[in-house]
Amino acid sequence: MTLWFISLSLFGASLWILSHAFELPRFPRPARERRALEAVTAHIFELQECLEGGISLTTDQWSRTEKLAEPWGRLIHESLQELRAQGGSVVPTIKRLRDLAHEHHRAIAEAQARAAQALAQAVVCAFMGPALGLCLYYVMPGIAEHLGAWLIVVAFCEALALSGALWMTAMAERARWAGLEGPTRDWMLLVQCAGERFLSSVRAGTPADLAWERIHRGLERDSRSLAAHWGGSVWNRPQIPIPRNPTERTLIALAHALRKAIQTSVMEGRPCTERVESELRGLRSDLRSQIDRELSLLVSRSMKPLFLCVAPSVFFLIGSALYFAWQTGGLSNIGMPGHGL
Repeated sequence: MTLWFISLSLFGASLWILSHAFELPRFPRPARERRALEAVTAHIFELQECLEGGISLTTDQWSRTEKLAEPWGRLIHESLQELRAQGGSVVPTIKRLRDLAHEHHRAIAEAQARAAQALAQAVVCAFMGPALGLCLYYVMPGIAEHLGAWLIVVAFCEALALSGALWMTAMAERARWAGLEGPTRDWMLLVQCAGERFLSSVRAGTPADLAWERIHRGLERDSRSLAAHWGGSVWNRPQIPIPRNPTERTLIALAHALRKAIQTSVMEGRPCTERVESELRGLRSDLRSQIDRELSLLVSRSMKPLFLCVAPSVFFLIGSALYFAWQTGGLSNIGMPGHGL
């Protein structure tokens, strides 16, 4: 038992070191995101209640907006400071930012609930190798005589099952972000924040083309790839290849739709805020559809790591136990008094 405990502890420590050294996929922590969004929503609600009630905000309340989680803190602080400097009303922008934070919070909670089955399967797969190996060690006769080889077999099967668990975890995290991977996951929030920042700048009296250039500079600071697709001018469309990922195409299509709405409003001599608000609402609807699609396919997609990684590890572990028992003649003693089963 002591040898089993030491081997499993060393194996877990090696996985922890590898995960930090090579940035292996880890189990997602949406609870941290939800807490940050709850703090953002609560602070925005506090600002809204004070302003609608005619209460003057203190310097501490304004400064706390900049300390919120990124990119919310910077978005709220810069947007409200710009509106205040130009004498514009901040209440409509605060309401839209609160709706955006609430919608993002709801999407995270719903995605976590629908991805719970795949995450539960991943947790079971991660502990299946040691648990099954320990059970077979006490049940099957003859394994104790090949303890060193058995530990190697258990370690190999655990590595195979753990790879399947990490695979399922990565699939669940990818589905939660509507199929986005790596740095492009920031696009989902950056694009919506850029749209809200554009609206606040236009409401503050900034011309649409100058507001577009301003938010483009902000996107270059956060994501150069997204800024390249967004384009620095309202009148020139970027001539770069569009990604194949449907969610990335949806986010990039918003920039083209906003550019067209601004051009139409300039030619007609009308404000573009209503068109921009309509495009942002359409984007949120499209993103919800993409997330629902990915989560609905997650159940069937999670069967691939189960069949390719977890099932072979279980069969190999059971086959090795039978082989060691056969080598020592333990199979003929199964069922006899004093021999396991």
